[in-house]
Amino acid sequence: MDQASATRRSPRIRTWFETHFSSQRQEGEGILADISYTGARIEDVELQPKVGAHTILYVSLPNQDKPFQLEGKVARHTAGGFAIAYEKPGPELRRGVDRVATLVDASKSAELDAASSLDTDDSADALDEAPQVLDARSDKRQAPQTKPGSDPLDDMDTAIRFEESKPEPAKEPAEKKSAPKPSAERHSDAPASVRVARRAQDLDLADYPLPELESLRKRIGDEIEKRRVAAKERVRREIEKLAESEGFTIDEIVHSKDTDKR
Repeated sequence: MDQASATRRSPRIRTWFETHFSSQRQEGEGILADISYTGARIEDVELQPKVGAHTILYVSLPNQDKPFQLEGKVARHTAGGFAIAYEKPGPELRRGVDRVATLVDASKSAELDAASSLDTDDSADALDEAPQVLDARSDKRQAPQTKPGSDPLDDMDTAIRFEESKPEPAKEPAEKKSAPKPSAERHSDAPASVRVARRAQDLDLADYPLPELESLRKRIGDEIEKRRVAAKERVRREIEKLAESEGFTIDEIVHSKDTDKR
């Protein structure tokens, strides 16, 4: 089997690893473009060794301490590089090529996963934007056009129906207004005199007939008298209690006041 037939049967693996090469006291750098079990191609070089020259490639692989070494003769030149054919292909070289292929496949899988993730994010963004797009499309209804020679009254009627068919914008919920407090609650914090005045203002006497007003006046007078008596009794008890705390009786306090006046 000639070398050309072997090369055709050996699949090429496209790569992009940085490579250093050495050939007959010449050294350079490039990119490993592809590799197979029979040879390799390096591109993006500044110098091209002579065809037939013995050349060693030092390929830098990810997460590898030492470069992967390939050795052979320059088989041909390319537009920006050259290709070599291995001089001594064997099991060790095949394992090295397989390791390169594994790294390439792993890198491609990582790129596909990243692309899939981006597509998923884009789809999620599109779903989020879909309601807005639909809303925008639903608002883009064409208004009826006036036809030449049509009746202005008919056109006006059509325009009115179009405006009435527009969906109403969503109304924002109105703030809850607190119900007015009952009269008793509004007056509870005020002084007694103020509460009485406010209650008198709330009372509309104009709605009462005269007999009821007369009865109300009598009830008010009786209530005033009753409260005066109760107030006097409360004051008397307080004075009596205060006098006892000082060692006096209420009669002594009252008589002492009368003596002082004389």
